[in-house]
Amino acid sequence: ADVATNLVTDLLLGNDWITENNVIIRSPQQRIFLTDKYHRIIATTPFIKPPDVQLPILLMDEITLPPYSERCIDVKVKSRMNGITEALFEPASNLYSKQILLTNALIRIDNSKSKLMIINVHNRQRTLSKNIKLC
Repeated sequence: ADVATNLVTDLLLGNDWITENNVIIRSPQQRIFLTDKYHRIIATTPFIKPPDVQLPILLMDEITLPPYSERCIDVKVKSRMNGITEALFEPASNLYSKQILLTNALIRIDNSKSKLMIINVHNRQRTLSKNIKLC
C-alpha cells in the first residue's frame, strides 16, 4: 500500500465530488474543466503553482523539556511580507536526532508570533536555546 508521509495541498477533491459536479481534470494540459449535465464546458481554469515561500520560525525563549513531556511553545515568524496570517509549519529535521518532535501544522500568525506543540521523547530533559530555528 502507498502511504503519503507528507500530504500538503491547497485543494483536495474526492472522486465522488468530481463525478457529482461534472469536473474534468486534465493533468497533461494543467487545466480543470467544469461541465454541465450535457458535458458542455461551462468554466475552465489552469493549475496554479503557489509560491514557495520559506519563513524562519524561531523559538522565542529558552525552554527545558522534562523527559517524555509535551509543551506549547511561543515562536516568532521572521517575514518581510506584511499581512501573513497563516503559514504551513514543517519542522527542521535536525531536531529529530535530539529526539525532539514537532508536527507539521497550519499555524495562525498574529504580530509575527505563533504557538506550536513540542514533544521530548527522550528519557532525559532537553534544553533548547532562544532563537533556535525550528524550520
